[in-house]
Amino acid sequence: REEWVDKVVPKLMMVENLIKDTSWTDNYKASTVHFIKSLIKQAKSRKTLSKKQMDAATKVYLRTKKNIEKNEKKA
Repeated sequence: REEWVDKVVPKLMMVENLIKDTSWTDNYKASTVHFIKSLIKQAKSRKTLSKKQMDAATKVYLRTKKNIEKNEKKA
């Protein structure tokens, strides 16, 4: 389980950092960051996340990446 935590937590932290680069509203950014932080906290304490939580984290990552790429095209 420790190996899994060492792989997953840095990825979640990367997503958390990427959220700051989006053009989303401050409230949306804050709630998304809060969600990712709660996943990080659970991953560290329980050493596991459910399939739904993993899927949700993936969706947040994809949405974040898409938003950043869209903004780069505008610039």
